[in-house]
Amino acid sequence: MPTDRQPPPLPPRSPDLKKTKEWEDEEDYENQRNSSKDTDQLIPEKKEEDNSTFRRKVQREERRQKTQDQIDRMKKKQRESELWRNRRSYLAPIAIGTTLLIGGLLLYYYYF
Repeated sequence: MPTDRQPPPLPPRSPDLKKTKEWEDEEDYENQRNSSKDTDQLIPEKKEEDNSTFRRKVQREERRQKTQDQIDRMKKKQRESELWRNRRSYLAPIAIGTTLLIGGLLLYYYYF
């Protein structure tokens, strides 16, 4: 999961503006609503808390990713060691048989 994703910012809170006789045109109403100077006072100051919460979420995701990577590496190493163990179990009898065959041939040529 990407760590730079954060939720979109909330729109600024504005007072409940209702159309009156003065604002007959919708554009004027929208312009008045958007240009309200009181919106800065209505937004609660939670930026530090939001940043720390976001930072904790990012760190949590990083820890999860690191842990998952470590688990994947351990599983890969375990699979490789099991493969080698299985190959070695096949190679040991072959090596013993080959050694006996070569030894038998050497003894045959040496004594006969």
